[in-house]
Amino acid sequence: MIAARAQIEIGNLGHPNLMQAQRLAEQAHNSILAAQRAHEWDKDGYAANAENLVEQAIGELREAMESSAPHR
Repeated sequence: MIAARAQIEIGNLGHPNLMQAQRLAEQAHNSILAAQRAHEWDKDGYAANAENLVEQAIGELREAMESSAPHR
């Protein structure tokens, strides 16, 4: 399921601003999915495109958190 893919477990990687951005991106993704379900269609593919972009942002945030985490 797409929603499950977006729920990336990041753990505590130590950067609160990036973690907050991750949470907000996941909320945005969930809102897009809810809007798609509520309307049962996607006019001209805009919602699907937004969904893909938010998923990409979530991945980028995860990489940013991993690279900013203190190395052990």
